[in-house]
Amino acid sequence: MTSMKGLDAVSNIKQASVYVDACFILAFLDEADRRSVKVAALLDSWKHREIRLGISSHTFTEVIGVLMANTIMRALQIYREKQSDIASDGLAALTEEEKRDIVSIDAARCIHEIVHTLLRSPKKHYSHERAMVRDILKVGKTKPARRELLGECYTRSVQVFQGFIYSLREHFGIQVEILSSNEKTLHTASQYMTLYQLESYDAVHLALARNQYDFFITLDKDFIQDYKKKDRNLQTKVVFMS
Repeated sequence: MTSMKGLDAVSNIKQASVYVDACFILAFLDEADRRSVKVAALLDSWKHREIRLGISSHTFTEVIGVLMANTIMRALQIYREKQSDIASDGLAALTEEEKRDIVSIDAARCIHEIVHTLLRSPKKHYSHERAMVRDILKVGKTKPARRELLGECYTRSVQVFQGFIYSLREHFGIQVEILSSNEKTLHTASQYMTLYQLESYDAVHLALARNQYDFFITLDKDFIQDYKKKDRNLQTKVVFMS
């Protein structure tokens, strides 16, 4: 079926199966994302309606990667903005939101020191600081003390994801399935990459959802295509949320 726009197709469903990608989850978790309210409203409309929700293992990888980057950059931002106040008053200098987001003062200080080191390196050039996250983690793992502090950021990111899964199950009453790829998935994904010029991650999403779920809901514009034109056996409805 051709990809569908809007929420009308899925806001009133019940006893249905739905596959979602990383964009969907990240929008829900990010209160600053204008789409967050829409995703939350959609999940609320599914409350106790016997919805089966599929999330792939590589979606977990995508989400954790973004959450990790967000955690590191937010902790760095707070530490820089409140560095002098933190030096004199510690956590008392921070708002409740900042206390939560900084992870810990020691972890934020560690990130700040690593960034300072990276920026002084003549071998490293970054278009923006977010591009430094991978190197921050690499440098952090070279010393046990730093590794332990960055471990707090990993823990926070995993806790956020686990909290999302818990909320789906306990608050919304949604059955959650965690999916893994197999050889058939990769074969189908390879075909989708050729047919629709999808990136590998997107092709795997579509391959996993194909005819295993009633709907595949995404916020990624790359999925706005007529899939039935080249895949006549596709029964899963692809729904794009703007």
